[in-house]
Amino acid sequence: QKIIKNIKIDSKLMKSLTTLKSTLLFFYTASDTSVSGWTLSYSRVIPRTRRHHGSSHLSMQDLVNDDTKFNPPLESSESSDSFSFDERYPGGELVGSTGKIGSFLLHRLNRQSSRFFYASKYPQSLNVAATPRGVAPGCLSPPNTPIYACIPSSSIQDVWESTVPHRRDDLVFICNCVPSRHLSFVCSEENDEENSDFSVVVPHFGVPHIRPSSERISLTPVVHTSAKSPPTVIYGKHANTLAELFRNDDIPVQIVRSPQDIQVAAVRKLLWASLMWLICHDNGDSSPLTVREAHEKKASDLERLVEEILPYLKMLSVEPWTNREELVKDEESHWEYTSIGTVETIVEYLKAYSMSLSNGNVTPSKDLAMVEIQERNILFIALKMMTACTTENLPSDFHTDMIRRVIGEEKFQKCLEDVNTTKNISRKATRTQTSQRVRCVSSDLEFLVHPTEVNKNTFLESESGVNRSVVIIGAGMVGSSIAYHLSQQPGVQVTVVDQRLNILPNTQDEIIDPGIATSSTFAWLNANDKSPLSYMHLNKMGMESWRRHVLLKDLPVWCGSIVRKKCQQDGEIDVEKLLTTEKNKSHYSRIGPLTAEEASRLEPGVAFKSPTTQATDDATSTENQNEELYFYPEEGHVNPVSAVKSLRQAANANGVKFVG
Repeated sequence: QKIIKNIKIDSKLMKSLTTLKSTLLFFYTASDTSVSGWTLSYSRVIPRTRRHHGSSHLSMQDLVNDDTKFNPPLESSESSDSFSFDERYPGGELVGSTGKIGSFLLHRLNRQSSRFFYASKYPQSLNVAATPRGVAPGCLSPPNTPIYACIPSSSIQDVWESTVPHRRDDLVFICNCVPSRHLSFVCSEENDEENSDFSVVVPHFGVPHIRPSSERISLTPVVHTSAKSPPTVIYGKHANTLAELFRNDDIPVQIVRSPQDIQVAAVRKLLWASLMWLICHDNGDSSPLTVREAHEKKASDLERLVEEILPYLKMLSVEPWTNREELVKDEESHWEYTSIGTVETIVEYLKAYSMSLSNGNVTPSKDLAMVEIQERNILFIALKMMTACTTENLPSDFHTDMIRRVIGEEKFQKCLEDVNTTKNISRKATRTQTSQRVRCVSSDLEFLVHPTEVNKNTFLESESGVNRSVVIIGAGMVGSSIAYHLSQQPGVQVTVVDQRLNILPNTQDEIIDPGIATSSTFAWLNANDKSPLSYMHLNKMGMESWRRHVLLKDLPVWCGSIVRKKCQQDGEIDVEKLLTTEKNKSHYSRIGPLTAEEASRLEPGVAFKSPTTQATDDATSTENQNEELYFYPEEGHVNPVSAVKSLRQAANANGVKFVG
């Protein structure tokens, strides 16, 4: 331990030594105490000193019996701050966590248990963070960990520009994108990102919508795939990590090393996404077909569509999108090398993928296809127009006629409005940046703001040498925090006005008046049961800021929380609420339900009663009989008076005037 503290060595050796130190400390601790006694002895400090990857669905038995999942206790003298690799969310981040694939991956990533001893300065149980909207991707997790982007292809550039620049190499795009159409901007002269090593995944699996039934609902995400499915194709920096993740769910995987290969795989998947929804819903007034029925009843129509679109598939398959390896695009023989295939092989691919999704008993969503139709079917129409050197008098063919039948002439004409622009044809769309990153110095987090004509010239961006003044009324928690953070901006004069007199202490030990609301607050740092999901994310970012804040990070006590919740009765299932609650479990860890005995081990100062005991002691108290106890290991509390005092003193030291 002394060696690790006092010598400078590279990060890999540091990580190995720390692992060895933690392991030795564990065996030293366990040698004098039984396993169960050891667990009980340190159960109260689990959220502060141990990290378990995936405890969002743990039972209390996991705490008692599987102690190797946790790190041994660290004495307060140990300083984990010296370890540069000891960062929060070591498994990375996920953008788009509310979508089907995003929520599936987040659940899987946070369910995986790790038996690796890892000293952490952060109290957490989740391996991967769900990046909230409004937060710049890349600032929650350490470098060289994946940033999974499960997003529509139309959002790729927005996510790229929103991501912290030095973390863009860690982006993993998991979506139905065509790299030459959606990622070519990365290697443009404006971005100068020729050496970017981000990852691209062409998924060949499905995550179905959950269908409620009269039985008890199981909401664990289920992936649709089979051994005969076309492989999910992976390219880029984090290919091996992704391959291992997918193989754990028996998803066939293929890692490719060439940009050309991922381009071809993406074009084939685009064809499935463009044709199968269309042919399934081209069924007149009858119900849409499943993909199995489409292959059985409309095989000739599908073959005709593929034959018609094949020339444009070949055009797309050889479009260059990166400077790392120039693609050959003018040799006829090269089309066979790209494996785009013949009509027969492409139809076989379409059928293999269709049948891997619940044995073909699925129907692609028409609503989703309409949202993404510019990225799907209209792209082929645009290529056809470009080949014909016309943007008017669109020639009729089997594909366009089928689109007209399925969506109607009026909607079809609206879809064609963008075809005359550069959006679909030249791949060089004129685009304005939709958000800007603003860094919070105190917490080292970056937030996204969306400039408008009103606020694009912000208040603090004044002419050089011109000072601005701000008056804040109220010196409570909010007012003092605003004052402190504004005091870090150059050229801003801040004055805080409050009706109280003892705003600032004359001595370090003097008690100050924090304000009415601040002194009355519960000061519970938590995000459980927050709804909607965006509000839960806002609360989680508040907790994250407390953990990281340069001034306040030592004030919270991350002891976890025990919360009593009502049981969900079999006959009274609120499906929508249950879906939301279960989806949030991947974002937020909890342990339980606990027995009264288990809860008492975590908090000996409370005499918890089981539902049976409550009913015996108080026959009139039937409400508590349908309640359960849960432990939330990431939560804590803070002394609000100490927090306000620290903010005021620091702001005053930076030149803020307090007037009482």
